[in-house]
Amino acid sequence: MNPGTSRHVSSLSKGDVLFEGESGSLRQLTVDGLPILDGLSIKRLVLEPGSIREPHWHANATELTYCVSGDLLVGMLGNADSFSCFTIGSGQMFTAPSGALHHIENVGDTTAELIVA
Repeated sequence: MNPGTSRHVSSLSKGDVLFEGESGSLRQLTVDGLPILDGLSIKRLVLEPGSIREPHWHANATELTYCVSGDLLVGMLGNADSFSCFTIGSGQMFTAPSGALHHIENVGDTTAELIVA
C-alpha cells in the first residue's frame, strides 16, 4: 500500500490554507484530513520577520503552540487583569488558556515556524 494513501498519513504543509500572504501563512488539518483529530485541529503558522499573528482568543479551546524555529514575542491577557509577555525560541512551547487574548510576533531576523494545536 502506498503510504500517501493511508488514512494514518497527512501533510500539515499541504493542509487547508487559512491565510497566505507576504507576512506568512497559516495552514490547518482537521478530522477531515486526519481521522484522529476528532475535536482537535493542528495548524502550521509561518511568520516572516516583523510579522504578527493578530490578537485573538479561543472561546472553547486551550491552545498549545510549539516553536519549530524562530524568535517570538508572545503577549497574553487572561482573566480580568492577568497579563504576561514573554519570548520563546526553537524547541520551546507555550499554552494559551481558553478565553485568553493572545498574540504572537516574530522578533527575530529569520522566518519563524510554529505548530499550533
